Amino acid sequence: MFKITIVDEQWANAATYARLHVEFPGSQVTCFNSPVSALRECALSVPDVLVIDDRIPEMDPIAFARRFRVNAGAKRLLIFLMSSQPHGLAGGANGSGVDAFLPKPIDTDLFMTLLHKALELRDARNRLAARAG
Repeated sequence: MFKITIVDEQWANAATYARLHVEFPGSQVTCFNSPVSALRECALSVPDVLVIDDRIPEMDPIAFARRFRVNAGAKRLLIFLMSSQPHGLAGGANGSGVDAFLPKPIDTDLFMTLLHKALELRDARNRLAARAG
């Protein structure tokens, strides 16, 4: 199962998120509007991909990404940051452990392609780990 967690207060990309169930049948897609709730839930079960909107309440999105990286199980997690501010926030995201920067509005085809590649990467890592031990 492919686990995708989304933290987005405004749900401006709701149509894109709805498409996730079609693109990745059987996957678990969990959406949060609170980063604190997302951190609590993901501490119990780390997703494969975390998508963070730059306008989440309660916490800076860069700090949020760093908190996830502290979690021992989050080393293989891929983090995508969505932002309508392509210059200011993107520079800060590069040193935070964010893997991909997605300008808003989201290009749905690009987003789905990135997620398919993330799934392929996860499966390849799992195969390598199985061979190693």
